Amino acid sequence: MALKGSTLVDDKDQDNDTNDKNQKVTLVAIKPCNGTMVETSNVKDKKKNGRWTFHLEPEVQKPSENSEKKNTEKNRPNIEKDFKWFNNYLANLLSELSQQYTPLLTNKSKVVLNMRVPVVIIAVEGDVTTVHQILSSIQRKVPVLLVKGSGKAVDCIIEFIKETSGSEKDRILAENAALLLGICINIEEYINLKKMMEEIEKYRYMVTIFDLHSKHGGKMEDAIVKAILKGWSLQGVH
Repeated sequence: MALKGSTLVDDKDQDNDTNDKNQKVTLVAIKPCNGTMVETSNVKDKKKNGRWTFHLEPEVQKPSENSEKKNTEKNRPNIEKDFKWFNNYLANLLSELSQQYTPLLTNKSKVVLNMRVPVVIIAVEGDVTTVHQILSSIQRKVPVLLVKGSGKAVDCIIEFIKETSGSEKDRILAENAALLLGICINIEEYINLKKMMEEIEKYRYMVTIFDLHSKHGGKMEDAIVKAILKGWSLQGVH
């Protein structure tokens, strides 16, 4: 996430033009913590340099006994345990941010115009975790930009939601399942994947597609703006 704020000057003492030149953009990276992450003495040094580490404890549902037995592949992601909690956390955070307002235009100490905080998820490549992240985001009215041509999950989603034939949708899913779920796939995982894809299709109005290889597709920054505006305008419609 990129958060812009007046970190070097006081808004009350500077005009808007000067403020814009001196404002810093704060980048906040949020990622799930794995079991090997440990606190080290370097953490304090990083904090002094403006870098902070936030540790999030997941609240997860225990998988069913049948799910545990079927999930024999050690490193295979488990929706209930490994990434669902994080995807939902991030989607909720972005949804909350999108409801806030930030000054768009100020004149000395007076705010002339406010705007909603722009929020968008940009999805590139990915696997089943990406599919779930996209679904959890658009269900909370967070717009998503899919980068067509990046491959894997994103291209599969685009092809799936654009197809109108049910049999063709099944073919698309069957051909791409191995890329998203791994070589060994059980029926429960496949059904869950299909349900997520069908749910994404229901919220396709929150999805914007940018084609990397299109000569007439425009600039990516324009697609990002389009996705944000679409999210703003359609939040109260559907």
